[in-house]
Amino acid sequence: MKFRIDLKIFAFLVLFYFTRQIEVYSTMMLFCIVHEFGHLVSRNVIKNETIET
Repeated sequence: MKFRIDLKIFAFLVLFYFTRQIEVYSTMMLFCIVHEFGHLVSRNVIKNETIET
């Protein structure tokens, strides 16, 4: 698994911080994390189904 950090994430953080919209940024990041966990779960499910057949 490859882990990388995109600089655009920090640019958005600064933008939302200075516009006092940090709650919106936090909510958006929460949904991004849930979305990425969905990818991990589906990868594990597909991997297990292909091994069993």
